[in-house]
Amino acid sequence: MRDIFIFCDKVGYYGFLKPYIDSYAGDERYRFIIEREQRQDRFLEHFGKDCTIWLDHIDDFAVWASTLEADGKTKLVCRVQGTEILDLEYQRCRWEAFDAIVTSNRASEAVLFDCVDRIESMAQYSLLPPVAAATPMSVNNKRRTKNIAYLSGAELEANSVVVLDILAELTKIDNEYKLFVIGEFAKTSLRVHFEHMIAAMQLSENIEFCSRPENLPAWLQDKSYLLSTTLVAGNEAELVAAMSL
Repeated sequence: MRDIFIFCDKVGYYGFLKPYIDSYAGDERYRFIIEREQRQDRFLEHFGKDCTIWLDHIDDFAVWASTLEADGKTKLVCRVQGTEILDLEYQRCRWEAFDAIVTSNRASEAVLFDCVDRIESMAQYSLLPPVAAATPMSVNNKRRTKNIAYLSGAELEANSVVVLDILAELTKIDNEYKLFVIGEFAKTSLRVHFEHMIAAMQLSENIEFCSRPENLPAWLQDKSYLLSTTLVAGNEAELVAAMSL
């Protein structure tokens, strides 16, 4: 059994990695260990062993990891998400240090190949399509509601105001629309800001925060819409779930 250590954050884990890892359930060839903090000491504990290390972002941590000299035992994999590769500092990453570079959508793939010359000659490249996080549901048996699911989570700071603007416009059409947001806030300041905006926009009765459901298909049974504010940044799992409704 090969150990695969995955360094990731909450968004990347629930947006892409969890359904991907779940698809390997019962496969005794691999054991997945999730590292929720990008700690160099934890990385160095694994580096040099006969294992695979997966970095779920191109960031300062990945650039640091690329400076290390591998001994051939550890396989280093990095996933490029969205437009993070547009940062010039990250483009200077030592790409040849990675055994494989992966993306999970065509948009990220296009940005990667546009920003990094000859990437395919420096590391093995793969496009890993997202795994559906929900099983197909019968439209005929599904009760139509005005409930909306937002799976990306409240931790997406850049999109918080966009989400509320969308909900505000929908409630002008019909006040029965209600948004269900999965996830926790990354910062206390963001939660305070979000709650203030909800109160100021008089949306308190139209939004509900939920913990991550163990059974996503069951949780989605009374939701008729999925809200996605971007085509990248981990939201590919939302699109697959939406197509399965």
